[in-house]
Amino acid sequence: MKRTAPLMILLSVFALFGFGCTKLPTNSETDTTGSDVNPETQIDRRAVLLDAKQQGLIMDTPEIEQMRDPSVLVQDTKVQKNISSASLTAADLKTWPAAALADVTGGTSFGLVHARYQNGQFTLLAALGGLPAPQNGALYKGWLVKRGNEMRVLDTGRIEMNEKQFVNAYVSAEDFSTYDFSVITLQANAESSQPGEHILEGVIR
Repeated sequence: MKRTAPLMILLSVFALFGFGCTKLPTNSETDTTGSDVNPETQIDRRAVLLDAKQQGLIMDTPEIEQMRDPSVLVQDTKVQKNISSASLTAADLKTWPAAALADVTGGTSFGLVHARYQNGQFTLLAALGGLPAPQNGALYKGWLVKRGNEMRVLDTGRIEMNEKQFVNAYVSAEDFSTYDFSVITLQANAESSQPGEHILEGVIR
């Protein structure tokens, strides 16, 4: 379900989090103690997240719980297996609908998701940065969500690390263009079929 929050609110949230996929954060940018950060640039991340939640730019607790309901998960029978993100990076993504992802944990991770349906093919490409390396068999996974009373959730697969960053690539002959909310979760293990802890979220516009 499309959200109608003002564009300026959306942009201000993204700007405050310093999103972008052209570089990984420097040590000073990721220092959570604030010791190496200019005091004038420090922000109240939790307050920003609360405002974003109230504006519908990120999920509230009932929606997160609803995502874990097995009945909302979609089985895509038209997904193309073994898709390489490298095969998609040459595409001109400038005109694609996109989402800048907010770190909903209050951290400094970031991401950018592009997705579109064209010529009978749905394609999603996510590039993520600042994510801590998962430990003890944990992994990151991508999801696409159609929000609303009749929520639907698509598992876009495991987030892989290439030579530069974390990426998620998904291609299907099914049209998922109405699934306009992107979520990156931390899963306890590869066997987990339900969404785990939400790390990054964003509206695809």
